Amino acid sequence: MRATFQTDRGSQMRTRCQRGWVEETGARTWKAHWYEYICDSETGRERRAHRSRVLGEKNKIRKFEAEEKLAEILGPLNSKHSSRRDDRVSLRWFCEHRWLPTIEGGWSASTRRTNEQLVRRILNQFGDKQLRDLDRVELQDWLNKLARDYSRSLTFHCYTYLKSMCGEAVEQDFLVKDPGRKLKRPKTRKRTKPCWNGRSIRL
Repeated sequence: MRATFQTDRGSQMRTRCQRGWVEETGARTWKAHWYEYICDSETGRERRAHRSRVLGEKNKIRKFEAEEKLAEILGPLNSKHSSRRDDRVSLRWFCEHRWLPTIEGGWSASTRRTNEQLVRRILNQFGDKQLRDLDRVELQDWLNKLARDYSRSLTFHCYTYLKSMCGEAVEQDFLVKDPGRKLKRPKTRKRTKPCWNGRSIRL
């Protein structure tokens, strides 16, 4: 059964309700097919992406059971009222075009330069990565290394901004799961204070 679509021309993003279809493969399995509509963040246009998934072996499940599995897959997609944006954009592009406009308005003139340097440090490390390739373990490992070599303030701000970027990517429908949700703020090393004694002071 081929996908069917319902279009709401009154909205900025078209809402589609689809059913997809199930077919038998040469390997005697049931394979589901459907289309997902993704908004290209640079052009604002939608593109249709074909998706497929093997649902099970034909001798273990019947076709109607495979169709029920497909319906479970499509349920979350059909419940959305807008197309998901392209998760292949780089973190640098997302930060410059979608994240910074939401946050930099609250920066004072005195802190802007420092904040821009902190953001640049994050983008120097992860800026060229596509959003969908951001990995929580990799992000946490980088923060841990920062904590070993830099101050508590720098580490805390990088941690805060990195979580904010990832969370905003989910909020704006670029990502389904937030890679920064479970990031932990690492403990920084204590700064050692110099110990003075009488012999250290020369008059």
